[in-house]
Amino acid sequence: MPAKRLFIAINFSDNEKDIIANCIESIKGFGVRGNFTRVNNLHLTLVFIGETERENDIIEAMDAISARPFELSFDALGKFAHSRGDIYWLGVKKCPELFALQASLSKALSDKGFRLEDRPYKPHITLAREVIAKNPRIVPPKLTVKVNSFELMESVRKDGILEYIPVYSKKL
Repeated sequence: MPAKRLFIAINFSDNEKDIIANCIESIKGFGVRGNFTRVNNLHLTLVFIGETERENDIIEAMDAISARPFELSFDALGKFAHSRGDIYWLGVKKCPELFALQASLSKALSDKGFRLEDRPYKPHITLAREVIAKNPRIVPPKLTVKVNSFELMESVRKDGILEYIPVYSKKL
């Protein structure tokens, strides 16, 4: 099996993605230039894994997780400063269930020998990369979502377009 670029994420319904997309359109409305996230690619990353051929080990780690459904609310817009342009994001309201799920996944994957990012988890939805702008004043959408599952995702380029494709889903 060839290596795939993989990550584990929470995905959203089409309606939820449309609400988030309105936030992206608001940013564009300020005449901002950047690389905006395609609506189909909107997600919340739990764990980035990277290039691997060990898909089955990841699925085993996911299946070992026991968690209950929970709600996520989004309450902030922010940016990570970057030399090639900022990364704009939609932030998640403090959610102990989300952090517990992310920590459980990280431990299960580490126990299987995966080397993961060694930085504190900062849950967010990336709205745009390489943004050059002067602090557009955007109000975050009022959005609360019910999380009933999480997915193993593959990052692929098709005809030069980045797509995130679900590989496996684990119900909570």
